[in-house]
Amino acid sequence: MSGDHHVLIAVIKDSSQNPSNWKKRSLGAIGEYGKSVTVTRVGMCREAVCKIRVSSPIKRDLIAAAVKLEPRSG
Repeated sequence: MSGDHHVLIAVIKDSSQNPSNWKKRSLGAIGEYGKSVTVTRVGMCREAVCKIRVSSPIKRDLIAAAVKLEPRSG
């Protein structure tokens, strides 16, 4: 199966109903196992929920998710 297989990730901040702009990232080629997807610069908030959409009809598993928080400057 060929095509552009990608994931879309958005962040819903501070109890809002609307997600941020969806960020598109490649899932890699078929058979490319262990692919890591990173999204940075999502802005500031006190609470956040991530939404994930996957374009590929092929079986996929979310193995882990991690968040790196940095204090705002200024």
